[in-house]
Amino acid sequence: MKKILVVDDETVALLRMKKILGSEYAISLLKNGKDALDYIMDIGVPDLVIMDIEMPQMNGLDCVRSLREKKIQVPVLFMTGIEDEDIKNQCRIFGNSVYVVKPGMPADIMEKVKSLLLAEE
Repeated sequence: MKKILVVDDETVALLRMKKILGSEYAISLLKNGKDALDYIMDIGVPDLVIMDIEMPQMNGLDCVRSLREKKIQVPVLFMTGIEDEDIKNQCRIFGNSVYVVKPGMPADIMEKVKSLLLAEE
């Protein structure tokens, strides 16, 4: 079963992603980018990361930037409440990533997850 790490400081968003994806994927939930970075370095790289952008301690962009600097090319689905062209462009720079504005439709989220995972095979 493919492993997905969901990182968001909002418990409601974490539980929503678990509900949408939990029947098809093994889901791990974390509350900030620093915990996600520590998790990936200690536990291992998941098949996909779903990452909020604005979070305490370390935001999603800084977390993914750190992963890329460490040569970790895990695909990332950025889920954020911010609709901003500058942030979209920052997300594109990382490659192998998709940007979705929260809350996103469940079918659209599932489609993007499957697409990112398929691109990795």
